[in-house]
Amino acid sequence: MPPDFSLFFPLLLVLSSSGVFGLCPWELPGLQPWSAQDTWGGFPPKDGDTVLVTKPILLDTQTPRIKLLDIRDGGMIVFSPDDEVKLTVGIVRLIHNGSMLVGSPECRYPGQAEIILTGENGPDVTMGELTKGIYVKEGGNLDIHGEEKLSWTKLEETLVPYGFGDYVLKLEDEPYGWRAGDKLVIASTDYDMHQAEEVEVVECQPCISQHLFCTCTVRGDIKFSHYGEKYKMMDMRGEVGLLTRNIKIHGEMKDENDTYGGHLKAYEGHETYRVRGAEMTKMGQRGIVGRYPIHFHMAKEIDANKTYAVENSIHHVFQRCITVHGTHGVNVVNNVGYSTFGHCFFLEDGGEKHTRYHHNLGLVTQKMVNPSTIPSDRFPATFWITSPLTTLTENSAGGSDGVGIWFIFAENVTGPSANQGFFASGEAFRTPIKKFDTNTVHSSATGFMFGSALLPDQDFSGAANFGGTELCDPRSDPLDPDSEPATHFVKGLTAFKNTEQSAWNDCRNTTFDGLHSADSRLGLTTVKDNKVVNSIFIGESSNLGEPMMVRLRNGTRVMWHRSHPSQFGGFLLGMHLYDGNPIVDGNTFADFYDDELKYAGAIGFRKPAAGVIPTVFLNSYFDFEDKIEGNYIKGFPKGAISYGPKERGIVFDWDGTITGNPMTTVVRDTPFYSSSWCEPRPHWGNMSVCPHRYSEAGGDGEGYNHLDVVVTRDDVPDYPDISMDYHDPWHLALSTDHSYIFSFRNNSLPSNYLFKLYGLDSGFGQNIGFCVPLNAKEEEISFHGTSGASGDLTELDSYQDLLDDRTGLAYYWDREVGVVFTRFQVDMLRTPEDQVRCIPDNKHCPVFRIRTESEYRGDTDCTERAYPKYKKDPL
Repeated sequence: MPPDFSLFFPLLLVLSSSGVFGLCPWELPGLQPWSAQDTWGGFPPKDGDTVLVTKPILLDTQTPRIKLLDIRDGGMIVFSPDDEVKLTVGIVRLIHNGSMLVGSPECRYPGQAEIILTGENGPDVTMGELTKGIYVKEGGNLDIHGEEKLSWTKLEETLVPYGFGDYVLKLEDEPYGWRAGDKLVIASTDYDMHQAEEVEVVECQPCISQHLFCTCTVRGDIKFSHYGEKYKMMDMRGEVGLLTRNIKIHGEMKDENDTYGGHLKAYEGHETYRVRGAEMTKMGQRGIVGRYPIHFHMAKEIDANKTYAVENSIHHVFQRCITVHGTHGVNVVNNVGYSTFGHCFFLEDGGEKHTRYHHNLGLVTQKMVNPSTIPSDRFPATFWITSPLTTLTENSAGGSDGVGIWFIFAENVTGPSANQGFFASGEAFRTPIKKFDTNTVHSSATGFMFGSALLPDQDFSGAANFGGTELCDPRSDPLDPDSEPATHFVKGLTAFKNTEQSAWNDCRNTTFDGLHSADSRLGLTTVKDNKVVNSIFIGESSNLGEPMMVRLRNGTRVMWHRSHPSQFGGFLLGMHLYDGNPIVDGNTFADFYDDELKYAGAIGFRKPAAGVIPTVFLNSYFDFEDKIEGNYIKGFPKGAISYGPKERGIVFDWDGTITGNPMTTVVRDTPFYSSSWCEPRPHWGNMSVCPHRYSEAGGDGEGYNHLDVVVTRDDVPDYPDISMDYHDPWHLALSTDHSYIFSFRNNSLPSNYLFKLYGLDSGFGQNIGFCVPLNAKEEEISFHGTSGASGDLTELDSYQDLLDDRTGLAYYWDREVGVVFTRFQVDMLRTPEDQVRCIPDNKHCPVFRIRTESEYRGDTDCTERAYPKYKKDPL
């Protein structure tokens, strides 16, 4: 009677994997050859069989077409390296100490192995448990360890195309393991990710230590240039990924339209699930949830030494690359994911913790519609990161129809993880990201997105490319929304050739350190108050890309000498100011120049209010001469771009490294904002550099942002600013060297009007008048100041008394004109590090409140009565 190995072999497996015996799996004692009839009692498996394996078997042949290979109770299939081994099977189930071993961690498989997964899409009678895949269940072991090969590297020299032939690739790293016949993919370094091209290795030469690069001769039909340089300290070298592995796993397809591929899936309780050094093609089942090339499914806490995906080449698959779902602590390292549909490297429900993505390459991530697996697949991310407790280091996202790397969190964990207690409600949005360092994104619509919210159906909130959440607010105690703020650190992000933008951020308290952005329509857009330090923004680099047909600004169509985000030109901006008020310190700007095709500026605006305090620029460096070689700042005249009426905001240059004069402000060159003290800069989009300090008008009340308000500056009342001219909420920049009157047309003053003034500090004051109902009685109207308490303001006898007041606690009411004046005054000093709108803590902004009791508030448009009485001489 043969010995019972059901208890003995699990121990051998552990000892072998740990190197105790120094044995490779195929050297274990007692293995019985699959090819021997005695192994099967004289009746070897045949096509269509269900095969139960409960003993150790050495797979040393090509199997028939097995329906189900059920390995359990100490059963083991070990792949022999001495034969060309092929397993053709519909389903492999590994359960209850069942194992399939293709090498081990210490003994990489040196042979040629192939696993073909068979089956067609049809009625699923097993709820996804048994459908064209390998399933690692409770106590199951899957070990795949292909030959050690370099997964991917970067070019060291630009590859110039000349059609079909042999090319010499200069590479950053030694291409160890690459052999003649191996297939490679060279990533696009242009806007079009589909410029990625495949070649075949002819020969790789040994690297000589004193050389700065290694070389491989390859053969292929190269049609596009692939950039291989560093430009102004920015690394835009194209990636080169290995596609060929000696362990091949793929789905068997009935025709070219079939998208029902194979898949690998590990469940809670599995013993080992280590997939390393495999080539996977025709994997994933498009449009079906849970069917992905490599899938960690609801395994919860795992041993990182026994569960990982490393050094795999996943290409030409039908959905996803590697999915981590409801599983914590997975290492995803050194993989290549090329040509897939929907999100590639995918965190599913938003509760996954401590996933580590290191040195992975993803490219040609295509949108998935009709069918899509989840709604967000219509705008996919190469790295879809739904948990803040994730590490991303040294990864490259080399082309997506959507986003390269997308951090997107859920208010409440979604899907099957929802009731597992992984995160409390809102906790993910309040948790600082674990680590983000030295990642690259290019050839996508948006390179890096930190924004939107993951919805219950796994769609994203807001519009594609433009974020859409107010929830992202990291805290020192993520369970306590009132705890001290914490910081997201995004370090070493490189982004280039993204058609819409290099990076977008919805999150508060985010520091971008060492961001390198080039050749994108927009560099960095911040919606909240962030910091941007030690970064480089490049308009157009020496990475020319492919010539393209464009329409010049004068309407002429020509073949342009380089690629551009849009055939219609438009604009290129580096630091793109929006609702957020960043501290921008120690950054370099290069190559932002207008030409016949486009406008360009190192610093630009998304809306008229962009750039108000506490936005501060410090230590700005430009490697070109303003006006002659480019534009430090660029506002846009009305109609020059597709959104907003007047995209010219404000820039506060603290140290003068932009304008040449410290503590100056760049504003629109219009009478309302500028003065004779200002220096016009027409090449900046008709803007001026002014010595004035500017505050920001705001407030609330009954539809504050939609009140019919006209604001006049007292020295130029014929040039007012009118709120109804704006579609966005209205925020005016007011010079502290000027005084203003707010007039409410069409009796539009609310019964409870609250005006707030932001950005006033350091001894500056602001004089403002507000039209009030003419002939109002004292018992029908009241005025309140900073504390909001009745009677806290002192009424003065004359307008001159108000101008002389420095308390900020007084008002003067001109009853004949129907206007009340107040002077706001804040003496506390501001420093560049004060990222608050009001000193010291945003809780003490100066306010002025007008309450009226009468239902009919009468005439509140006092402009004609106020002038010329309150008209002042220009400065």
